[in-house]
Amino acid sequence: MQLDSASLVLLKKTNATSFEKIDKQLETKQVRFWRALMACHDVLYKHFETNLAEKNMSYSRFQLLFNIHYNPNCSAIFLAEKMNVTRGNISTFLKRMIQDELILEIFEKNKKRCSYELSKKGRQILTQTFDIHITEVINTIPNIKDETLLDLEKLSATLQK
Repeated sequence: MQLDSASLVLLKKTNATSFEKIDKQLETKQVRFWRALMACHDVLYKHFETNLAEKNMSYSRFQLLFNIHYNPNCSAIFLAEKMNVTRGNISTFLKRMIQDELILEIFEKNKKRCSYELSKKGRQILTQTFDIHITEVINTIPNIKDETLLDLEKLSATLQK
């Protein structure tokens, strides 16, 4: 499609105006805060994923062990929602962890679905990995002000409602 010179000038003006609006939106306090949180999440996720991989543990596997430990007898649907993954994805994770003898699949007569809990081996691996991971978290994340932490905790609570 060929544009005449008048249409091209109009298109450039429209795009410039659109980008000015975007630039202004990017400077709002809320958007700057959101962008900073996302940047921190990206950096920390990559760092902790790499650190856990050095211990032969994926971040997803660590999260699953952690979530099953703190939510015993939980369902696959609960875990998928908690980890923000599909049911198919969580099903694959759980099958592998059952094969690796890290979790147990519990079938109850009166329930349609099974639930999951950590095996002895899973508890042992989580305990070892958790200690290493928490040490890494403490060494990586700078000391923040109490007010900043309280503000983030309040924001988190508000957003979860």
